Amino acid sequence: MLKYFSPAITALIAALMLTGPINKCHAYVISGSHILDLMVQNIGTTKNLLVSQKVCLFETGHETDVAEYEEIVKYSFPEHFRSDIETKHGIKIHIFSADRYLTIINGNITSRAESLFTLYKDILLFRNRILLENRLAVLGVDTSVSSLGRYNGRISYIVGAKYPDESFPQVWFDHKTFRPFRYILPYVNNPENADYMEIIYLGWKKFDRIWYPERIEIYQGNTILQTIEMQSIEVNPILKEDIFDIDKAELLYTKIPEETKKTQEQQDDLNNVRQSIEEFRKRFEQ
Repeated sequence: MLKYFSPAITALIAALMLTGPINKCHAYVISGSHILDLMVQNIGTTKNLLVSQKVCLFETGHETDVAEYEEIVKYSFPEHFRSDIETKHGIKIHIFSADRYLTIINGNITSRAESLFTLYKDILLFRNRILLENRLAVLGVDTSVSSLGRYNGRISYIVGAKYPDESFPQVWFDHKTFRPFRYILPYVNNPENADYMEIIYLGWKKFDRIWYPERIEIYQGNTILQTIEMQSIEVNPILKEDIFDIDKAELLYTKIPEETKKTQEQQDDLNNVRQSIEEFRKRFEQ
């Protein structure tokens, strides 16, 4: 059966199939689950990952109106993620751990819902086919549906929709490498309009045993919202497990004015964020 073919043979078959009309080939496309399996095999995994990146937020959707800041992202595969950001307004922390979320701004818990600007991490974090499949299902991607298509002339596998329908949540993969490059989430911000969030992954590069994109672009419809440029990366660093502990964070950042020890711990944690960002800034500038 086709699902047992090697990635190289699968890619060759896909290319041959695409010599004819794409819309006649859906019945022969490998399953979405197998495409995700091949993706996970291709991009590799490790225990931890630490990434320093520059983030540009286009506040009005125009490239001339941009806020830039530095972000330190920590992954503990396959389901823990933390983002530490220092902006002119202070420190922002996002924590994702096993389907739970927490956002902390300047020492105050502000949300337990996921930020739209961290959705890009799904493809990068869940380097396990079953976990990735479950995560995509939460966001509406039907992994039982797959098809072949073209994007700017690039032959692609699509999981979640039949090409060329972009009205459903879907992920696009290069047909040779199986690395994802396009993640579409319709109506993620406003279900009453036709805009969709589109995340583009560019410049996949290998670091030690894993692949990671050098640039990520996030759009709402045709309007650019954010770009993320990887500045430096450390594979398998030592990370303390408690930095992903949401229960601990909720206790630490629940304001109890009379508990001065807790206040000091909050300040120490924020100082650690600043120190980490400063250390990576110096490393990148060398």
